[in-house]
Amino acid sequence: MRKVGLITTIPVEVLFAAGITPVDLNNIFIADPDPCRLVEQAEEEGFPRNTCSWVKGIYSVVLRDNVDTVIAVMRGDCSNNEAMAEVLRLKGVDVVPFSYPYPKGYQSLKAEIERLMQRFGVDWDEVDHVRRRLDEVRALALHMDEITWRTQSIGGFENHLRLVSTSDFNGDYLKFESDLRAIHSVLLKAGLILPERRLVEPLWRWAGVRASRRWYHHTPRQWRQSPVWRGQGGTSGWPSQSGGLMWS
Repeated sequence: MRKVGLITTIPVEVLFAAGITPVDLNNIFIADPDPCRLVEQAEEEGFPRNTCSWVKGIYSVVLRDNVDTVIAVMRGDCSNNEAMAEVLRLKGVDVVPFSYPYPKGYQSLKAEIERLMQRFGVDWDEVDHVRRRLDEVRALALHMDEITWRTQSIGGFENHLRLVSTSDFNGDYLKFESDLRAIHSVLLKAGLILPERRLVEPLWRWAGVRASRRWYHHTPRQWRQSPVWRGQGGTSGWPSQSGGLMWS
């Protein structure tokens, strides 16, 4: 299956619908045994020392791993992305632009997603079918996060790793889902998952250590990138004119 590199979070539903394996280059860079060396290699290629280290690391990963196609977010992410994209083009890499429009707006964001869909030859029905499946996997990841801070039966590192991995689902969302369900099953059998609670706890009840656990995982939780579009009446789905896009 063809692979496409990502330099930040994008609607991966489009790629999965097209039968393409998304690869989050951020995760490959930072998980490398020597990420500092990747940064140095980019500097040896001419990137200034004051350029974003993430950009330099990703650049080196693209060249080292012979990534031939990269989706580059030109707006709404690191301001150095466009410069890196231009250099990658000179290196023969197929760079597919994508942007999170500013100022934000339904029509402009819809147009960006549709350009991406056209580039990879899929339509809304195909993408929405995948979205519904991915939202189920994202919900599982969020539940694992809740188990972490409610029961501490999952370690912070393991939780963090799985949350950030939802940017590309490690290239295989079915296997990713299976792995999450296996962990959940083990914890359930061991009696380490508390019954679901709908209570709204006062802030002071979970201040201190519990709060630090919760807030520590706030950033990787965003990598779960579940787009929940809430329109009138609380309905959810893809963008509609009646609501606003929320990244839960």
